[in-house]
Amino acid sequence: MIKSIAAVITILITGWSTASEQSHNMGWEEVSTVVQAPSYQFNGVLLVKKNEAVLFSLESGSADKEGLTSLTLENKFIAGSITKQMVAALALKQVEEGRLDLHKPITDYGVTASTPGSKAITCHHLLSHRAAFDSKGKLVSDPDQQFSYSNYGYHLVGNVLEKVMNQPLQENLNKLFAEIGMSDTSYYAGDELSSLRAVNGLVPGYMRVYGTNYWLPKQHPFQAVRPFPYLYPASAGVITTVSDLHRWNQALFQGKIVNQASLHLMTTPYSTNDDHYLSGRVGYGYGIQISDTPLGQEFSHAGYVYGYMGLNCYYPEKNLSLIILQNVSEPVLKDNMEWRKYCFRAFLAVRRKLFDALTVK
Repeated sequence: MIKSIAAVITILITGWSTASEQSHNMGWEEVSTVVQAPSYQFNGVLLVKKNEAVLFSLESGSADKEGLTSLTLENKFIAGSITKQMVAALALKQVEEGRLDLHKPITDYGVTASTPGSKAITCHHLLSHRAAFDSKGKLVSDPDQQFSYSNYGYHLVGNVLEKVMNQPLQENLNKLFAEIGMSDTSYYAGDELSSLRAVNGLVPGYMRVYGTNYWLPKQHPFQAVRPFPYLYPASAGVITTVSDLHRWNQALFQGKIVNQASLHLMTTPYSTNDDHYLSGRVGYGYGIQISDTPLGQEFSHAGYVYGYMGLNCYYPEKNLSLIILQNVSEPVLKDNMEWRKYCFRAFLAVRRKLFDALTVK
């Protein structure tokens, strides 16, 4: 059973634009109380950062099932599908440099899908989840007819990028991370558990038995016991920290990775979901979800692989990041709205309390 470990909380109220925001006291104590409620079983780290000012951070729980090592903000986690916006940004860089046309069939770049009838699929379809692949990589309709979330689609984008850049995706993503100062971030493309465990600073990931505090043995998230979409590292293979994800947000949305035209493409909603489990009504761009919140527009994405869960939210009007990473995941027993809300219940609670804390009354 998880050993009880008190959370480490840091509160720093600086950098706010108005006195009324400062006088609101942020409500951070309430955020801390909520996320540490027993019903949420939160075991992870949380960072709220505006520009270079840490407004709130929380380290709750342990890095190992024995409860011997406390989590810290410096720990690395697998980001899951937060990876997708990084792959999308790399693709847009190739468009800017004239190597890639998002609207050409991927077969023009020597990449083919495993499904018959996929010759008309483009990188635009794949990046926006409009290629019509289902969770098993099978086509369910003609391209651009509907939104169909697909990890396999980003696997194909990764293959296209390796063709047009003539280098492994791992090498190019790691180079991009280094260029923007993400020194604790890397892309994992291996298929051996031993090499994943060798990543310096990566905390082991665990799965929790439903409704208990007991942890199952750690598993390789890309070698699950049954077929799982995260077998495609280009959709979920980045290893990172909460601080580096804030660096990513700053660099991406301040034009240090792609230009404004490319950023516009990434943040244009090509499809709309009226009942998203985290954000309600959302649009989906290239690896980024777009929604309206009390803090203004939100650009976000959640992540899940066996053993790890995450959420990366950025609010451009505030230049503010909310980032949560956790090394305990719920088992994927159901694929419906209520089950997803249950799995991400702590994340939902934090996001709601963040709005309460930062919205001027």
